[in-house]
Amino acid sequence: MNNYLSAKYVVISVIGQHDNALAFFITAAAIGGAAPTVNAERANRYSRDHVSWENLPKDLSPVTGKIDNNTYALIFDQLELVNGVMDLWNYSAFLSREDPIRIFRGASTVCAIKNNMSNHPSRIQTHYRKILAMGKFCEPYSVWLSGK
Repeated sequence: MNNYLSAKYVVISVIGQHDNALAFFITAAAIGGAAPTVNAERANRYSRDHVSWENLPKDLSPVTGKIDNNTYALIFDQLELVNGVMDLWNYSAFLSREDPIRIFRGASTVCAIKNNMSNHPSRIQTHYRKILAMGKFCEPYSVWLSGK
């Protein structure tokens, strides 16, 4: 398993335990900046530990995308559409809080913490992003997915 992706899973599990932990779904920096998924594989099972697996609930809408050994899902008890704007200069990387967040094409998750990065020389260029939705984490915060 890719250590970087495993680390992101663990970080999300830690972040989710905080009472005020939220996930924001934001727009790309430019039109066409985010590529839609080309995979429509369906997840059928989930696991907290990558060992014991359970079937996804039957009343859950289809969970699709690229399903491999590194695929995980965020778990929310609230998810709502939002019409707002976020300034990414107000956030730093969760694991290296002296560094601004970086968003790479194809990446779907950024772990961040509130921290002023407006004067950092490596701050993100296009820092105002429209917020599309916001989710409130609930236990177990994230789970591994499998299509098998």
